Amino acid sequence: MRNDILLTVFCAWLAAQLIKAAIEFWFTRRITWRVLFGMGGMPSSHSASVTSLSTAVGLHVGFNSALFAVTAILAAIVMTDAAGVRRAAGRHASVLNWLLTDFLEEEQTDQTPPEQPSNLPPEQPSSFEMNIPLPLQELLGHTPVQVVVGGLLGIVAAVVYYTIAM
Repeated sequence: MRNDILLTVFCAWLAAQLIKAAIEFWFTRRITWRVLFGMGGMPSSHSASVTSLSTAVGLHVGFNSALFAVTAILAAIVMTDAAGVRRAAGRHASVLNWLLTDFLEEEQTDQTPPEQPSNLPPEQPSSFEMNIPLPLQELLGHTPVQVVVGGLLGIVAAVVYYTIAM
């Protein structure tokens, strides 16, 4: 069970998660366990993981290898996704949470719905009837700075691990 590449990735991921928890503690003075296992935040653990993977592969089998090329492309895709698609999904979740909260508050204050004309479609089911989990998770992606810092952390973690292990 001694796979230096997997251990490097685990160390980079763990370092990123611990740094997130430390930053959260610094600002809130509380230990927040969801930060240790959640997504989003500074630094990006996804970026740290994939860049440490790529760097470890490069250090282990060579930076001119096909395997390094595959891991470098994987890292680029994951990091682009973290700062792009996943960040946009988090923003959408934020807007949906706001809209649903506003809708539910309005629904609770207005207990008697007005009569609808017969030519309109029936009312939409409430969020409880639709089984929408509230609130939707908003912290899904990363800012570009969080991705870059996570990426640099992953590279440093791999170099440090291989310096110590070799």
